[in-house]
Amino acid sequence: MRWVVFLRAANVGKHNRFQPAILAKELARFGFVNVGAVGTFVVRENVGETALRAALLRKLPFKCE
Repeated sequence: MRWVVFLRAANVGKHNRFQPAILAKELARFGFVNVGAVGTFVVRENVGETALRAALLRKLPFKCE
């Protein structure tokens, strides 16, 4: 299944900071594409929710639900 990922409250003020372009490069194997809006991505590859969540949580420098 393909996905749209929105990281709510990311890169707001000094909290939950990360670089979207770098995250997209690190998750390129999933076809992760940075849409340009802060914290919004498209996942082009056919990947399951569990695998996508696990990979995303490992790469983010902050706790995410």
